[in-house]
Amino acid sequence: VPLFCTAKYLKSVSSDYGWVQDEYFIAPFIRTSVFNIFTWITFVGRPYPLTANGDLELFLNKMIVEVKKHSIDWISHSYTHAIFDNYPLVSEAVQFGEYVLDISQDSDIILKNMHQKHRNVIKKATSLGCVTCQGIQYFSESYELIKKTKERQSLPYGNSSIFRNYNKNLLNSVEYYVALCDGEIQGCAVVLIDHFSKIAYYMSGGSIRRPVGGSLNKMQFDIFMDLKGQGINNYNFVRAR
Repeated sequence: VPLFCTAKYLKSVSSDYGWVQDEYFIAPFIRTSVFNIFTWITFVGRPYPLTANGDLELFLNKMIVEVKKHSIDWISHSYTHAIFDNYPLVSEAVQFGEYVLDISQDSDIILKNMHQKHRNVIKKATSLGCVTCQGIQYFSESYELIKKTKERQSLPYGNSSIFRNYNKNLLNSVEYYVALCDGEIQGCAVVLIDHFSKIAYYMSGGSIRRPVGGSLNKMQFDIFMDLKGQGINNYNFVRAR
């Protein structure tokens, strides 16, 4: 099954997790309780079809009935990479989407399809000697960059435990990339790699306040090329309300 359906991913985000499943679909979730009064579940991956004959809307409506049997008070909105094509009848829905880039194409085609200004700044960053490095050794720097970036944007950032859990449970499926110019980190990207579906997900990223122009654009292009070399076909930028 895809990465987000696996126990190793689920245990990275919560110790209380499970699946709703019938003969046609499986949907992974985490469960949250507050003071043993309210309990809700959050779907952390989209329902995965187990056969070609399933009716997703029917599955979701059956799921509501099943969830009620387990004293669940509500179903929270799903993670932003878990895009549902359908939703249960008794629910509120907001249109949500994702930007997915086909990186199986030749690198020249990927560059050609970029806006000219992005191509220009990538060339500039290359001429300045900016490089992209990767590895778990950049975990701490990446977290600090993401934390500071979200602080500037007045957004919640959480603690570093989820990344530590990625490192523990998803060693072959998580990658930390950083953009370096003159030895200084300009920005970072945390990418989860689903080898089953051949899709990589840009889960989070951050930068210093004023990164060298083009360094982050070049980092993303280098990420495309590295993932392409691993046999990954698509790069998912995840968030698009």
